[in-house]
Amino acid sequence: MYELIKPTGSVLLGHHINVAVSENYTGLHQWNLCEENGRLAVWNKNEKHFIDEELPANAEVQITTSEEQNWITVSIKKPEQNMSFAI
Repeated sequence: MYELIKPTGSVLLGHHINVAVSENYTGLHQWNLCEENGRLAVWNKNEKHFIDEELPANAEVQITTSEEQNWITVSIKKPEQNMSFAI
């Protein structure tokens, strides 16, 4: 998704926290999303990925969680493209 957005565009995600656990990894619920120490973790029984490790260093990731509503909202923004030209 990040690769497809234009500079200054954003990917917005809204999910139940760790829904695969609560749905016993059935159907579409194969992966969990949660915040760990300010980082977005995507994981299942066999592996865990931190999204910031997969993105360019200048990508802006903002995470908001509501434990009461069991909800995580994530915004991943692509920075403005550097417009340098060689003459």
